Amino acid sequence: MEESKASTELPLVLIVEDKETTRLLIRTVLEKSGFRVEEAEDGLSALDAFEKYEPDAVLLDVVMPGMDGYQTCAELRKNPKCEHVPIIMTTGLNDIDSINQAYEVGATDFITKPINHVILTHRLRYMLRGMRIQKEIAEKAIRDPLTGLYNRRYFASRIVQELNRAKRGKEQLAILLCDLDYFKTINDSLGHHVGDKILKSVAKSIQDCFRGHDLVFRWGGDEIVVILPKFHVQEEHPPAERIRAAVRGIDKSLLLDFDLDVSIGIALFPDHADDPDELIRLADRALYIAKRGQAKIQVGEEAYGLDEDAVQAVFQPIVYLDNFEVRAHEALVRDPKGELSVFALFNKYAAIGKLRELKALCLRTQIKEASALGLEKIFVNADFNLLEYVNEIKKPSGIEVIIEISELEAIRDVDKSLVIVEKWRDQGYQFAIDDFGAGFISLPFIALACPEYIKLDRSTLLLAVSSEKFRSFLNHLTEAMSHYAPEGIIAEGIETEEELQIVKNMGIPLGQGYLLGRPGKIEKP
Repeated sequence: MEESKASTELPLVLIVEDKETTRLLIRTVLEKSGFRVEEAEDGLSALDAFEKYEPDAVLLDVVMPGMDGYQTCAELRKNPKCEHVPIIMTTGLNDIDSINQAYEVGATDFITKPINHVILTHRLRYMLRGMRIQKEIAEKAIRDPLTGLYNRRYFASRIVQELNRAKRGKEQLAILLCDLDYFKTINDSLGHHVGDKILKSVAKSIQDCFRGHDLVFRWGGDEIVVILPKFHVQEEHPPAERIRAAVRGIDKSLLLDFDLDVSIGIALFPDHADDPDELIRLADRALYIAKRGQAKIQVGEEAYGLDEDAVQAVFQPIVYLDNFEVRAHEALVRDPKGELSVFALFNKYAAIGKLRELKALCLRTQIKEASALGLEKIFVNADFNLLEYVNEIKKPSGIEVIIEISELEAIRDVDKSLVIVEKWRDQGYQFAIDDFGAGFISLPFIALACPEYIKLDRSTLLLAVSSEKFRSFLNHLTEAMSHYAPEGIIAEGIETEEELQIVKNMGIPLGQGYLLGRPGKIEKP
């Protein structure tokens, strides 16, 4: 194990040479002299090999087919990782113009063939020593001395590089501007030495939140900037919420009477701007909104208010299959502006850590709207995490409200789920198992909770259509389950006459789907 570790600490040289015998000869010499070696046979493979191995030095032949050594050297120098890496160019050419051209494209040194291997190994060691010193000096120049984070001056160059990379790859990039709440009060009451200690802890906590290619900078004072390349909106644990959780989790012994928290402004490329100055301006503006409104997290300049105007309730009918009379409606939500899909609408608030609040708003809005419309029975989607978190929602009189719980949710913690079910049942709500048959088994929950309804997932329905054997099995299963879902079984996602006929032949009483009625807004009578 120790030998393996030691071997990986040896300097790594990338040999770029189109002749295999020459590569083998140089490899043998370098490995005997204490270097590790990787090889590339042409310019294009050299660029890939550099990205993959990140060598400490490159030995680059000038004359190669396709991309020659000069072009390869120039491309390597465009990579920020190659800024301080020695590149020694090798060639049989010995004229002044060739040597000048090598240095013009970024070569560190030039050596002619046939190569004197003793001189080569000594030059490599000398250059690597110089590279280490140069990197140490360069690293100090781009670091904040207190926090160890990258400094504001380095941000100016890296944001340009990262934006160019995002534009080439047509990727999204996020800038998060973080401001520690009440830091002036901390400094004034506890002293700057304690403030510095807290700021160092905050910086480390934020740094530990992110991946290797994410970049964290001290912007100034108690402000920290994070660049997130290849940014993807995540429903669970979005980056801004990870930062807040990390800051709130800092050792309370540092804070005495203060609870730490952080406000965060977010700007996105290309959604908000494609210019570095404009992105940081928008992030700063978003931070102001986050602090002023006590929302803690804000994306862009637009205020992401969570009131009844943030969502629109629509309703899809659930009908008796024997006469197509409407039995109930399922309540759904849409973007009131019609600009976002349901998935994008939820992701919009997930990005700022307000997904749970959005779900609670949807539940309240759907129930309130259905009651105002005079609907007698509605189904609403929820999950146990929301039901456990949200404050009591008083069920309006004159309306039955059935809470749909996905089958996956129902089996995660059956005992805990049963407690939550009974709590909401005591308030007059009923329950339905949603997505039944979509790959999960919730039979223990069904047996113990006796949900009023069970909704068969469309994937189960399609399997019944395609397989007579499965259809027979499902027929017997639904007949047995009907004793534990006293209000009935509902087939979801009925879209064709064939599907409708099969469901009716199975004796399933209720159905829902585009064939029977699409989701839509119901006008008040």
